This record gives sequence, structure tokens and C-alpha cells, in this order.
Amino acid sequence: MKKTLILLLSAVLVMNIFVACGNTSNSGDDILASDEIAVDDDIQTVEDDEPITEEVESELVEESPEIAEDEEWNGTYDVMPEPFKSIENSGGDENHVFYMMVNYKLDGIDASFCNMVGWDAAYEWVALYSTSAGLYTSVSEAANLYSFIKYFEIPDETVRETLKSLQLGISEYELTDEEIDLLLSGDDVAVAEHFASDTAIRKEDNLYSLCWVYEHSIEDYIEAGITTDDISGVLAAYDEVGLTSAAKSAITAKLNDYINGNYEVVE
Repeated sequence: MKKTLILLLSAVLVMNIFVACGNTSNSGDDILASDEIAVDDDIQTVEDDEPITEEVESELVEESPEIAEDEEWNGTYDVMPEPFKSIENSGGDENHVFYMMVNYKLDGIDASFCNMVGWDAAYEWVALYSTSAGLYTSVSEAANLYSFIKYFEIPDETVRETLKSLQLGISEYELTDEEIDLLLSGDDVAVAEHFASDTAIRKEDNLYSLCWVYEHSIEDYIEAGITTDDISGVLAAYDEVGLTSAAKSAITAKLNDYINGNYEVVE
């Protein structure tokens, strides 16, 4: 029997570190696969069925205005309304996509990697490079498996051996031999292209999540090279996320203003 832990990296605005722990076997009878871990899960154990919670918090720089959940947005885009009713409502499978830059293959880190560098160091790294803050967009910097390997300079052979040991044939999110080669290639653009989440906008090695698009301004879109076609491609994705009415009104208006050219760029 092999025990597997996964550090899930797409975090909410008050950042939690999520670890899923469970017994796995070649039959896959008791596995807790990465597609079963939602962003609002804390630490769960399959063995004892008793949840344990561990959190790392980071302060928000700016507070969004308080608006009733069903109120329409009539303000400016300088400070967007809180996207979710509460932190508790921000996770779950339906909302996890809001924070994702990379797909599930890179969004989780097996405990064996955290053991190599030490859990304290892993926690500190997530706190620094969490995708929810929007400070880092490059696939080689924002928190994911690829950037973790690069940041901690884990030797190629160790990475290959560890990832191949996780090829149990029981999850669609296991990395193939070809994908392991890609991770070890050091080609940031190729990694970003292959592992981008379905709702992320990619520009070279930079990945812009729905959360990043929500929180940033039209001027930021232009500076990042994000086109109106890019925005049109993700607009419908916000309908699949459990945003408040005010948040949905605000993001729909902002994105449509960009698409239709109804804005002025401040010099």
C-alpha cells in the first residue's frame, strides 16, 4: 500500500493550502484522485475519515466594497466587488476553475516532492507564489508543479523517477512519459501551451486565469497583449462560476466594454 498526499495549488483570496491524503493501491479501490479534490477542501484523510485543517493566510491589499449578493454593479472597475458571497463559497468543483492557470496535471504536487524540500519551505513557497494574488503569471513562477521543480532545483533524475512512480494507470491526471520530458525540457512557452487550463488566456509563457482577468483592468489587458478575441473566448466561462450577481454584472460589463471599445486608456 502506498500513501499519497497532494498539495493543491489553486488558492482562494485568503489563501489556504490544501493537502489530500489517502491510501492508494494498484487496483485504485481507495484512491483520492486529483479530480476529486476541490479547492475548498482542506486536509482530508481517507484512512480515518477525520478532516484535519491547516491554513496559511495572506493579507488582502485592497478591500472590495460591500454589495448585496443580488445587487447589480453600478460602480467603476477600479475595485471590483468580491466575486463570491464568502470564502466558504469560493471553492468547490464549480468554482475551482476561477483560480486555475494550469490544468490538474500541474495544479497538484505529490507529498514526495514536499518531503524533499521540507513542508515548511513548501508552504512558504505557495504563500509567495500563489496564483490568487495575481502577482505572477509566468508558468515558471506562479505556483504549479513545474515552477516548484524549477524553484527548488530538484534534479532531473529525481523528478523523472518520482513522477514515473506515480504512473499507476488509475487517473487521467497522471503525467505521461512525454509530459515528464516536457517538464524537464525547461521550455517555459511549450509547458505553458501544453498545460494551460481550458479557461486561461496564454501569452507566451504567461497564463491569465479567470481570477486575474476579473481583478485586473482593461489597461492591464492591453499591457499584457490580451486581445478582444481572447476575452471573447473566456467570457462565457464566468457563467459557469458561482459569482454573486454584482460580480457577474461587473465582469460582464467590463469585458463587453473592452470587446466593444467602450473605454479610454489613461496615459
